Amino acid sequence: MPSARFVLPFLAAALACGPRDAQPDAFNGDAAAAGPDSFMIPPVVTRAVVVVFILPAVDDSMVPEEAAAAMEEFRQNTAEAAPFFQAHGVEMVFTNADSIFVQLPNRRRDVVLLAGLEAPFGYVLLEPGLSERILAGLYTAEELEEEARTYFTVFGTDTIPRKS
Repeated sequence: MPSARFVLPFLAAALACGPRDAQPDAFNGDAAAAGPDSFMIPPVVTRAVVVVFILPAVDDSMVPEEAAAAMEEFRQNTAEAAPFFQAHGVEMVFTNADSIFVQLPNRRRDVVLLAGLEAPFGYVLLEPGLSERILAGLYTAEELEEEARTYFTVFGTDTIPRKS
């Protein structure tokens, strides 16, 4: 079970992003009310989303002081980027699971594995039917927004317009 100090940033960021829809097959109801264990259930992605992940391995792979500083910066950057995604209709999904299921139009599911990345936290830009973009580690809000503009504009259906 993940330690409370790593789940709490997710809860704070999730609450800062406003209400979220329940995910089919992943959550029944409000994720915050379901408790921290609900973040261990792999999310099922059915539309354009950014998945914010912190794997339990963060406890083992970083010096505690460095981990705390990195998690605080990660939480702040995520909170700063949240309004951008909300304004463009791209949901932020939070998870501690090491995999993500992507529901494809042909009723099949693909799996995105997060174990073994160079950093045990980061973001995954996803749109069903397209290749995922995994951003492991720390990204500023501006870097994350630019990555999203590139991913959703170049590969997707112009969910997020480019800056003029």
